Amino acid sequence: MDDLDAALTAAAAHGGRIVCQPAPARRPGIRFAYFSDPEGNLVELLQPTDPRRAQQTADR
Repeated sequence: MDDLDAALTAAAAHGGRIVCQPAPARRPGIRFAYFSDPEGNLVELLQPTDPRRAQQTADR
């Protein structure tokens, strides 16, 4: 999913608990958010906001 906000909303709709709302990361061109799943595992979501950064992330 390319939309961090939509992914976080979907996670919450399926029993996840939002731990950290979407925010810009320290590295330019990336946003992040955290949620915990129903079992309590912490999950980090990342969204590249710069097309060049998106390609670098996909290459990893």
